[in-house]
Amino acid sequence: VGEGTVSSPSVATDEKGNASVTFTAGNEPGLVTVRGTVISRIPTPEEVNAAKGAVFLFGLSEDPGRLDVVEWMVKPGDEVSEGQGLVTLEDRSDILYTVVAPRDGVVSTFIAEERDRVYYGDTLGYILEIAE
Repeated sequence: VGEGTVSSPSVATDEKGNASVTFTAGNEPGLVTVRGTVISRIPTPEEVNAAKGAVFLFGLSEDPGRLDVVEWMVKPGDEVSEGQGLVTLEDRSDILYTVVAPRDGVVSTFIAEERDRVYYGDTLGYILEIAE
């Protein structure tokens, strides 16, 4: 069994909700298992609903790495349908990706603007449910 140390985070999370710690291996060879536990309050129904409308690139067989936002095909306030193309991204090999609306709704806001550099899984914007 190996040895080492795990640092404590200086803050619980950053502005994007990410937390990090550092594992420093010891001098003895062996297997080390590091487990983490996340404890948070139960989200409100409003928070869950907003999260359902998050727009991000997912579902590819592999991470394409750095991407550039080429063009938003919609603007805040536009009504969109689930599956509708929203934004085009381009990777370093000039391969284009189209991110689609996760649900019917209204485009709320963009987190990433045209020419911004983003990564697989980053939140790009939000689609809000249409109020009835």
